[in-house]
Amino acid sequence: MLTPERRELLDAALCQLQLSYHYAGQLGLLAGAPHVLLHRMPPSRSPWRAYALLIDADASAAQGRYEEARATLETLSREFPDHAVGASATKLLAWTYARQGRTASRSPRRSGSSPGTAEAATPAS
Repeated sequence: MLTPERRELLDAALCQLQLSYHYAGQLGLLAGAPHVLLHRMPPSRSPWRAYALLIDADASAAQGRYEEARATLETLSREFPDHAVGASATKLLAWTYARQGRTASRSPRRSGSSPGTAEAATPAS
């Protein structure tokens, strides 16, 4: 069983791995083991997990997996209702709705790529 300290370290390491893949444009790698690990790990209150969920949803949306992105963003909203990534998550959710032709309030006008929420996904040390 993981201690809380080790769980926090695991969440941080996973988030940093996802962020490095995202910055490198390696969405296929990000969608592999890090994605599976993130969704199989039990929920935690770690702020690192909030950032990891946002990066994962951004990668899913960028690959056209809008329903998967939506589900991840809903998990993020449910697990971290007052976290700083909430605005980026809402913006990404609106973007995914717009890409699917759904109605969403104040959806950003973008073409071809996701709104780049990974820039907002840099945890404060």
